[in-house]
Amino acid sequence: RLSGPFEIKLNSEQDWPPVPTCSPEGWNSALELLRSGHQKLLGALGGLPEAKLESVVPGTDYTYYVLLHGVVQHDIYHAGQMAVLKRQLRSETAG
Repeated sequence: RLSGPFEIKLNSEQDWPPVPTCSPEGWNSALELLRSGHQKLLGALGGLPEAKLESVVPGTDYTYYVLLHGVVQHDIYHAGQMAVLKRQLRSETAG
């Protein structure tokens, strides 16, 4: 949405991908997906004029400023989920 018109069309497997196994490899894979997504976001933000923040995102009733706050909140939510899963995995392997 930051770089132009965007329409999300996901099939059911993309929308609800298989859950990776609880393993160090699965954890590392999840972290890499998170890092990759953040790098793409940072790249898009690097070219975003500040004035665009107050513009309404096409096809919505909210601004780019609100959109970006939503992205941050979404990532924080999932980071919390990852922390809970990591703690659970640690307790299962210790016990």
